[in-house]
Amino acid sequence: KEYKNYYKTLMKQVGINNKFQTMIQMISLFAQIGMFIYGGYMVIHNELSIGMLVVILDYFSVILQSTNYFLNLGKTYQDTRSSYERILPYEDMQKIPKGIVKIEKINQIELKEVAFHYFNQENLFQINQHFEKGNIYWIKGKNGIGKSTLMNLILGLYGKEYSGKICINGMSIEEIDIAYMLENRIAIIEQDPYLLTDSLYNNMICKTKSESKQYKQELKYLLTLFDMDEFINKQDNGLDTIYNSMNTTMSGGEKQKICLIRMLLSEADIWFLDEPSSALDEKSTKRFFEEIELKKKNHIIIMISHEKPLTYDYVVNMMTYIK
Repeated sequence: KEYKNYYKTLMKQVGINNKFQTMIQMISLFAQIGMFIYGGYMVIHNELSIGMLVVILDYFSVILQSTNYFLNLGKTYQDTRSSYERILPYEDMQKIPKGIVKIEKINQIELKEVAFHYFNQENLFQINQHFEKGNIYWIKGKNGIGKSTLMNLILGLYGKEYSGKICINGMSIEEIDIAYMLENRIAIIEQDPYLLTDSLYNNMICKTKSESKQYKQELKYLLTLFDMDEFINKQDNGLDTIYNSMNTTMSGGEKQKICLIRMLLSEADIWFLDEPSSALDEKSTKRFFEEIELKKKNHIIIMISHEKPLTYDYVVNMMTYIK
């Protein structure tokens, strides 16, 4: 509905702007023709020099440009005012409440009658669900059904914009220090992998707290597991090569592998995976699922995937929670 209103207004604005620009060009064209004819007449009769005619024409062009600028101020004002008014509602928005409890280990997540809806719409879903350490949960459902929304609710990104109760280790999420939890206890793989403008090494270990010899061996093992050794060796500075999204030749699969290694090295208790193998080749996909199967005993693994994963313990079918 909002888009249709915006589209209608935009088309009207474009129409007015085109008419305005056409009018300015017509006025400029006829004025210049008139000045050429009248100026030429005066030059022929020695009432005006050619140099003076050129100066007058240049001066006229400057006046037109200045006039055009002031006339466009109206449009600039409307654009600025529109942007300003879109920002105003955020001033009155309730801030997301911050809990103070720092959780050091997450063993269980429980959703009790959790329902969510967008503004002036019916509930997108209403769900009761347990997530326990040692299991891989496959969240399935068609596009737009609420899979990513469910993940964002558990992450605390929507504040209190839901009904029901979300508990972690039996404690309401509203009591928990969300920022601390996100930094230390949760690792996320997004469908469009995000890399820092930093070295490849720091991109892989940024969720890892320890500097033990074992972790370095693990990094070496994972690079080999995902066939990344050759890619790293081709870089100018190896693992110290700085990633820059503006001039990289890195493929989507290589970026996804770096993010998977980051997650597998992390000390997080919860792994959220959104289409984690979408850019991987068949061999790397198989190895990835074998690896999370080996490591699942210390983690709660929640996976969003349109395709059936190679390994999982429980299915959370969002279709069954639509109201």
